[in-house]
Amino acid sequence: MLIFNWRNIDALVALSSQQKRVNWQEHQQWFKKRLADSNSRLLVIQLENKGVGLIRIELMQKSVKLIFI
Repeated sequence: MLIFNWRNIDALVALSSQQKRVNWQEHQQWFKKRLADSNSRLLVIQLENKGVGLIRIELMQKSVKLIFI
């Protein structure tokens, strides 16, 4: 739920490739796909046991793409 809420923050929506909010079902599909992908990692950054950010790492054709939120 935390990552879903972050995904739909207006400032982050404006930076996304589709520039639109996602609904819960769309998010679940994306999230399950990311978790199942052995070339992808999602890391939640915590400060004092509270989620404050997300790093998504994807291995893409022998290079690494880092996405910070």
